[in-house]
Amino acid sequence: MDVILHAVDAGLDVREAYLEVLAPALVETGRLWHADKLGVHEEHFVTATTERVMTLLVQRARPAAGNGKTAIGAAIQGNAHELGIRTLMDFFGLAGWRAICLGSSLPAADLARAVHDFHGDLLVLSCR
Repeated sequence: MDVILHAVDAGLDVREAYLEVLAPALVETGRLWHADKLGVHEEHFVTATTERVMTLLVQRARPAAGNGKTAIGAAIQGNAHELGIRTLMDFFGLAGWRAICLGSSLPAADLARAVHDFHGDLLVLSCR
């Protein structure tokens, strides 16, 4: 965590940190897990650590001025993975959108309610 946070503090763009450091690390973690070289507990540790780093990184970023638009993102019901949609929502937030991330496995009826309740201009879905 310290290495990536120091890199961002030294000038690495937050989006680059996501795309060039976090995403490849997650891909490699998935590859090792599928190859039965990592246990579920290790994969969960990497995921939880990545979530913590994402929270800290987005706090260090300077978002664009608000554009008055709301993007709502979620992984569809049955999809337990949420780091992809969270990344997209963080990027929307950095681009000036009000970004609402609803996480994983959201039922369709709740998606419709969320668009209404949050006055969404854009719905972004993650599915596998």
